[in-house]
Amino acid sequence: MFCAKCGTQMEGDVCPKCAAEAAAAAAASEPKKEENVTPVEAAPEANAQAAPEAATQAAPNPEPTPAPNPSVEAAPANGKLKKIGLIAGCAVGGVVVLIILISILSAILGGNYKTPINKLVKTMNNHEVDMDKYYDVSMVSYEIKQQKALEKLSDKYDLDEFDDDYESVVDRLDDKYGDDWEIKVADWDKEKLTKKEIQSIQKDMRKDGEKQLKKMSGDKEDSIDELADEFRNRYDLSRDESKKAAKETYKIVSAAYKAQSKVKISAGYIVDVDLEIEGSDDDADGEIKNIVVLKVNGKWVAYKSYSSNKVQYDNLSTNFGPYDVQSAF
Repeated sequence: MFCAKCGTQMEGDVCPKCAAEAAAAAAASEPKKEENVTPVEAAPEANAQAAPEAATQAAPNPEPTPAPNPSVEAAPANGKLKKIGLIAGCAVGGVVVLIILISILSAILGGNYKTPINKLVKTMNNHEVDMDKYYDVSMVSYEIKQQKALEKLSDKYDLDEFDDDYESVVDRLDDKYGDDWEIKVADWDKEKLTKKEIQSIQKDMRKDGEKQLKKMSGDKEDSIDELADEFRNRYDLSRDESKKAAKETYKIVSAAYKAQSKVKISAGYIVDVDLEIEGSDDDADGEIKNIVVLKVNGKWVAYKSYSSNKVQYDNLSTNFGPYDVQSAF
């Protein structure tokens, strides 16, 4: 036995060197006994999971700050995406609405191949006799401008060139069908002109305008003198008035020929219409054949064709109107 205090070997109860008691020394030198606890072995996976959880509970660390991602930062927020989508949708919707509005306005303003004939019938049903009320049926804008300018010139120099009207047409229909007659379009029959036919009419119409304009421009003074002589011989005008009237007429007509030389025809039909007239005295059916309806400079106008076999510019009459309707009955 060794002394627990000084380490000297001893045989009795007291250390011969330090006099420490053996019992005390023995008690001090013996290890403490642990409680008899049977440990429960944890499963390897449980131990593996418990270890980090215990470490986290023991010493909680702050949540790590993720590194910035350029692609994430560049992307707009969800609200912005919705706003962009809404703006794009509105833009597309606006374009669609605009296209629809343009189509509707084009249909209203430009009409279709039926427009000039319907206008003619509607104006006649008002028992209208003034010629200028019918200009819109068979004249495009430059022709109407020319006609109105010539009428103004006629009033200025007291000419009777444009004093005619459609009173005789209305009177004949009144006598036959009564004062309350009304005309209706009962049926339509149309045939679309080919692209070749349309181009041929446009070419000939332009060529005629160029020809007349060239003739007037080449012999300008002679043309004005001839017109002046015509005015002086037909009307009671002085030489000066005849010359002035001739110059104004030349300007008006040459402007119309210039516009005709640049005319554009985009569509066309040959149309036959069945008509009905009803009045208090009588009623009847009628028909007009070979109406050539052309879309000239964006406007539909009607012409009477002298030929049923071939549609061409030389066969077209530019005065389609009430006389043609009246002659159908």
